[in-house]
Amino acid sequence: MPRTRASASREGMPPHRLVAGVLGYMKRDRFSGSAQDIHTAFAGLQREEPLLFTEFVFSSGENFPYSKALERALSELMHSDVIKAFGEINPGYLTYLIPVGQRRRIRRFLEQEYCRRPQLLQKLRRLARVFEASCPPTG
Repeated sequence: MPRTRASASREGMPPHRLVAGVLGYMKRDRFSGSAQDIHTAFAGLQREEPLLFTEFVFSSGENFPYSKALERALSELMHSDVIKAFGEINPGYLTYLIPVGQRRRIRRFLEQEYCRRPQLLQKLRRLARVFEASCPPTG
């Protein structure tokens, strides 16, 4: 997981770690690469935990909620090989994959880094379930 000097939410977690945390606690290893699916799902998570997602500002004038911070976080996670994108020639069918063992590494890192904040880890586990329910496995 990249260690950058990104700004952090009020809960003290930089955007890329927050996204990695949600993805790391998922039970499945893939999710839709559709920007609409991902941004809509994370906008829902922000409504549930606004203090955790203070860095994520979602536009309301588009066809779907869109956050530059979320897009940057996904890009950072892809460039550091935490998640991989694959799909057909048509980007509408893109799928993100969390490689084997990567979810375990994410959880281990977060549990060490935030060991004194079990409530935060519990929120991430719950948000992962909500994300899985709202973002389909494929686009």
